[in-house]
Parts: sequence; structure tokens; C-alpha cells
Amino acid sequence: MENHKLIRLLKTFSKKEFNDFEKFVSSPSHNEGRNYTTFVRELKKYYPLFSSKKLSKENLFSNIYKGRSYSETMVNTTLSRVLKLAENFIGYNSYLKKNISAKYDYISELMNRELFDIAEKELKEYSNLLENNDGITDDWFKSKMEYEILRVQLSYRNDKSQEAIKASLNQTDYHIRFAIIRLAHFIHNLSVENIMYNVDYKKTFTNTFITSINLDDIYCSLKDDSSKNDLDEITLIYVLWIICLLNPKQTDKFYEIKELFLKNKDKFHHHEQYNLFQALEAIAWFMIREVSREKFEPELLDLYKTRIESNIISPDNTHMRIILYRAILITCFYKPDWNFIDNYIIKCIPMLQEKHRENMYNFSMAHVNYYKGNFNDALKYNNKINFDMFAFKYDSRLLQFKIYYELGYFNEAYSLIDSHRHFISTNKTVSEHYKQMHTNFLNFYGKIINIKEKEKLHISLTKLIEEITATNNVLSKTWLLEKVKGLK
Repeated sequence: MENHKLIRLLKTFSKKEFNDFEKFVSSPSHNEGRNYTTFVRELKKYYPLFSSKKLSKENLFSNIYKGRSYSETMVNTTLSRVLKLAENFIGYNSYLKKNISAKYDYISELMNRELFDIAEKELKEYSNLLENNDGITDDWFKSKMEYEILRVQLSYRNDKSQEAIKASLNQTDYHIRFAIIRLAHFIHNLSVENIMYNVDYKKTFTNTFITSINLDDIYCSLKDDSSKNDLDEITLIYVLWIICLLNPKQTDKFYEIKELFLKNKDKFHHHEQYNLFQALEAIAWFMIREVSREKFEPELLDLYKTRIESNIISPDNTHMRIILYRAILITCFYKPDWNFIDNYIIKCIPMLQEKHRENMYNFSMAHVNYYKGNFNDALKYNNKINFDMFAFKYDSRLLQFKIYYELGYFNEAYSLIDSHRHFISTNKTVSEHYKQMHTNFLNFYGKIINIKEKEKLHISLTKLIEEITATNNVLSKTWLLEKVKGLK
């Protein structure tokens, strides 16, 4: 019963939320005339862990319906209805927390009832809520737009057409800025999914629309000092974000968006700061791929360090995501600063969800030991890693290839080449870009261990170096080149 959806939901409730939920359930306006208070109070005995062996359908039934014969149907029906109440409670609480959304709906309803004088007073309060925000987000622009929509409606109903005209222009302006911000987020997601999961959106209306936008004109308009708006620099960040995603070789735009964001960082809500760091990191990653690894790997590392110093490592100030943890750690090994790496692991492992901490610690220690030359220890930690996610599987495999080479485990290396080649070729979620990167690595890796194992030094190492250097789409190119040069 511990895995029942209702129990899993109740586990997430704070003590106050559980008490509020109890009141919610007892209210006739929420429970449709059925009283489930006794059932909820019985469940409350097992809060917060809900791990007792006594927590069973049979015990719940006997404690509530004393002396009656057990009915599985009755318990399941009650569980289902209380689950629905819990879902409604979460939605209701969420709505109440969103003061601006609730205020918008209230003002709209006042106007529907033609209580325009009250609506006007409430609209002023709505404006104050917008000014006392926690920072800029796309929802902030949306709320500004909705405020102007209410102003338009109220002005026309009060026969104040001049105010309505001004509000109409404002609502359009905020709508466009809101759309640009959302579009930047969406294009970012599509670009990442295209590379990571082989999702192609080229032959879609979405791509036709995006590529038809004259971004250069929008960029120039936002840069024009003669008509500059207070929000133009903010909007420009998102326009540059889109430009960099669609044209990843424009290095000047990368430096411009980085400078603009860091200058305006504190104006954004914490969650949007997190998103914009992600945006810059993705653009830097594209630059590494499309322009120069040597030039933009340090830029990526600098962004990660700035993120950590600013404490923007969780979108909601709770848990750090393992994808971000992994990305920062892997980048740190480009030019290892061991003091920074050690402090990073100590600080951030506890910030991961508990279920990931042991795995990520093994992942970290495997890489740390490898780069410090402790290959046997690296192999032990690497063998303890247990992840289903593709990114971690290929990291672990890649590290294993390198460890086998350093330890001279050539038979194991050949076997791993075969299994990894099969894994890559049959995995449909892996993009062609990644498949090619892995295939090229396996081809060069196989040649290198063949030379090293059989001492085929008559093979032209210079030619092999030229081949690797000329191949752009290959994993661990620097490592491959180091090993070939080491054979000379």
C-alpha cells in the first residue's frame, strides 16, 4: 500500500499542508456531501513516513468500520475519492499561492458583474503586486500583458477611450516580449532534443515560422538608443539567445549575450537566472562543437564557476539536477583545478536527490581517480555506477575504454568495442551526430590499441594523427591524439 498514488502524494505534504488538507476534506463544499474525515485521520497516524507494516487496507477498514465485514471495493472506492480530494487540494492551494492569477480572475468577474468602481480599486492592487515581484520571468511579462488587457476593458466600459488606446499599445508590447521569451525557451529545447535524441523538426511549420522571423531587424531595433525602452536589454538577451541557437558560429553574439545577462542577472527571478545560465552553457557547448573547443571550453567552465559562486545550482532552490552536476564535473577535467573539484563534489553531492547521491559519488570518484592516475581505483568506482540514462552510460563506457588502455586490458577493450558498437547502432534515441561521434572514437581507439598491443610501429603514426585531427565529429579527440603521440 506504500506505493499507492495517494500515499505517495501525502508523503510530500508538510505538517501544515496535512492539517489544511484535513480541513479541506471536512468541508461540504469540497467533498460533495461525503465525509472522508475519519479515513484521512486514520491515514494521518502513519504520517509522515507511511512505512509501518500496520498500514494496510484491512487495518484501515477494521479501524474505521468496526465490526463490519471487510470490503475491498469499499476501501478502493474511498482511496480513489480521497486521492481526488488530495489532487483538488493541491490545485486549490497552488491557485491561492498565485496571487496575480487569482486577482486577474477576480477583477474579470467584477467587470462581468458591472462592479466597475470596485474593479478599478482592485486593478491598482494588481499593479502593486506586479511591482513587488521576485524578479523577471516570462510569467511576469504575461501578467503585465493581462494587466493592460484589464485596463483596456475597464477604460472602454468607463468611456475612457484615451486610456484604452495607451493600454492597447502596452498590452501588444508585453505580448510580443512574452512571446519572444517563450520562443527562446522552446527553440532551446528543440535544439537540445535534436542533438541528444535525434528529434528532427526541420520539415515542420514550427521551423518555417522560426526561420521566417527577421531576427537581425529585431536585434537592431532593440539596440537603437533613440527609441530604447527600459525592457529592451532584457528582451535583447532572449533575441540573442535565439540568434545563437539558429546560427551557432556567431561568436560575437555569444560574448554579447553573456555580458548582457551578467550585467542584468539580479533583475531576474531565481528560476529564470537558472534558465539563462542553462541557455549560455548550451550556446557555449554549441560553440565548442561548431567553432573551437580550445577557445570555448574555458568559457563554459567560467560560466559553471559563476553559476556556483552565484548559488544558482537548483531551479527551485531544492535539489540539484544530476545532468547539471555531471556536465560541470566533466568540464572541470578539461584543465583540472583539484581544489575546486574537491570542493565542488563536497558541496554539491548532498544537494542531489538522495536516490542519486551514491551513484554520483561513484561517478565522481571514478573520474577523479582516473585523472589522478589511480586506474585500478577508477575501475572499481566505475563498476559501481548504475545508471539507465544514456549520458551516464556513455560517460561510464568512455571512461572504461580509457582505463582499459592505461592498464593494458586489451582483450577486455576489444570486447567492449563490440558491445558498445552494437549498443550505439541499435539505440534509436541516439542522434546521428552522437552515433558518428562514438563510431569515430571506436574506430580510432581500435587502431591505437592494435598498434600498442602488437607493437605495429611500422604503421604511420603521423598519418593517424592527421586523420584524427581532421575528424571534427569524434569523442575525446584530445585523449586520442595524446595516446597516438605517446606511441611515437
